[in-house]
Formats: sequence, structure tokens, C-alpha cells
Amino acid sequence: MRPGDGGRLLVVAPHATRTGSTQVLCDLLAGLGPGLGTPLAVRVLSGGPRLHELRGHGSDLRPGEVPRAVLVNGSLAAHVLTAFAADVPSAVYVHEAGEVLDGLPGPARRGLAVADRLWCVSEEVEAALRAQGVEPSRTTVLPPVVSPASDPGPEARAAARRAMGVRDGQRLVLGCGEASARKGTDLFLEVAARLADDDVHLAWVGRRLRAFARRLDLDGARTGLDGRVTWVGEVPSPAAHLAAADVLVLPSRHDPQPLVPVEAALVGTPAAAFAVGGLRDLGGAGAVRCAPFPDVPALTRHVRDLLADGEVASATVDRARRWWAERQAPEAVLPAVQRELGILLGGAR
Repeated sequence: MRPGDGGRLLVVAPHATRTGSTQVLCDLLAGLGPGLGTPLAVRVLSGGPRLHELRGHGSDLRPGEVPRAVLVNGSLAAHVLTAFAADVPSAVYVHEAGEVLDGLPGPARRGLAVADRLWCVSEEVEAALRAQGVEPSRTTVLPPVVSPASDPGPEARAAARRAMGVRDGQRLVLGCGEASARKGTDLFLEVAARLADDDVHLAWVGRRLRAFARRLDLDGARTGLDGRVTWVGEVPSPAAHLAAADVLVLPSRHDPQPLVPVEAALVGTPAAAFAVGGLRDLGGAGAVRCAPFPDVPALTRHVRDLLADGEVASATVDRARRWWAERQAPEAVLPAVQRELGILLGGAR
């Protein structure tokens, strides 16, 4: 069987963890559904809690089966493309920033080099690829889709606040994501220390990698934050925690196109962040209150402003929702993805 003469679209996921790139892929596959017009094969290179969900969209290729085309979710898994014949059309959805792209291992670089199309989550990622010599005709910007979350409701919000140790009447400042240096969780603790005289509780939702967790615990103890910061860990969905917060803070060092500030705005919570990666674009649109990196005092001031001024908080949420409607809502993203898939599925060489 020749590619383009029928067959399945192979979707390759590097893992099935509860990370942003996996969330985007799951939302894309669910949103496209039967409208895709071609059956799917799904290959997951390593496990995670969303493995069953991903595999529910299709089984892996059978021995000897030739895919109609291949879509790889993330440049770190691009090496799989080197195993297919040159006439199998392929695309890579690039979620990674320039720092990661610069350090890609050789097989992944070769995979990117043979891909017909490179989908970029942001203009910054596209610029990073072009700086590496990628032809402009091979790239397109496809912001990651964010599916609207239903309102968790007052009972779920109250339960989340209790679980995080928030007292009645106390304000909650939340961080969200894998607790790591890239996400700036250590800088989150610096913000927490500067809020020590404020009646606020802080919490972080997301798994903590063991080595970094020890550092965070030591930093928290050293700065007297024991009891003031709750480490929630990984949860199936952070919607109730985001809705329970008064402010979301994103102290990331790198973040090509974050999902969580948009998700927070959809449940009514404003965000403050460092102006890095895609957060810089959100800040320019007024959808996030941005401070220059790594100015922790300035970031803390933005957090305090959002806590103190309801009008500023509401305006920030409104602008984030407009950003979502124009760039990241399913109605904005899925038609563009369908067009790209049409190019890919019709592009047998």
C-alpha cells in the first residue's frame, strides 16, 4: 500500500503524562473526532496516566502497515520519522522553546529535517526554527487549543480551598505545572517569602520531581514558609484549584505557549507572570500581568495589585478570555488544524 492511497494517520505521542503538550493533543483528537475523515493509529512512546485516553483513539500500526501520514506531537519524539520511507508525508507539532530546540539530540534533529510540515505553538517557536535554517514554507503557527472548562461550582471550589489548607476569608495565590526549574517553582517560593506579611496562603498544583522537591522543601524551611505553602501534587484536572484561587502566578523561566493562564481566566482567575516566551505575548495583550524576568519584587507587586484591585483583576480576566476566543478556542484552532491535516493527508510524494 502506498501512502495517500488510504490507510491510517499515525499520531505519535512521546508520553501520556498530564503535561500541556499531552493535554493539547488529547483536546485536538477529541475536537476533530469523526470530522477528521481518516482513521487514526496512535503510538505512545512511554506511559502515563492518559495512556488509555490516547489509545482510545486508535491502535498502533500493525506489522507491515504503512501509514497514510505521520503526525508527531513534540520535537523530542521527531526521531520516529527517520524510520519511515521518504514518500510518507509527515508533520511535527513543535511545543518546545529555542533552548530545547538548540539541544535536541541528533536523531530528533534528523526527524525535524525530514518532516514536511512543522506546526509551531507560537511565533517565538517559529522564529527559533527559522533561526536554525528551516525554510519558512515548512512552518505554520497553530496555537494550542484550550477547551472550555465547565464551572466547577462553589462546592468544588470550597473543597479545593479546604484541601489546600486555606482558612475562611484568606486569599489564595496558586502556582500550577510540574514543579521544576523551568517552571520557576523556586522563584514561586521567593514570591511567597515576599508575601509573608500578607494574609495569603500559597499552593502549587503539579507533580514534584524528587531531586527538585528536596531543594524546594529546604528553601521553604529556610525562609520560614512551613505551613504557608501547600504542595498539592498532580491532579486529574486543576479546574477546581484554578477556580478556587484569587491569583495564579507563573514564575516560569521558559514557556513557549502556556495553557494554564488561559484556563485560569476561563474560570475567572487572573494571572501574573514573568515576561518570557508565550507569556510575553499574553502580557502584551493585557491578558496576564507581566514583570521582567527575573524581577521577583515586580512580580510580587503584580500579585498584590490583582489581590487588591478587583477592577484590574476583572479586566485582566476579560482580556485573557478575548485572547482565548481569538486564538486558542476550539472554534479558532480546529479549522486551521483541519486545513493543515488536509495538506498533510493529500501530500503523498
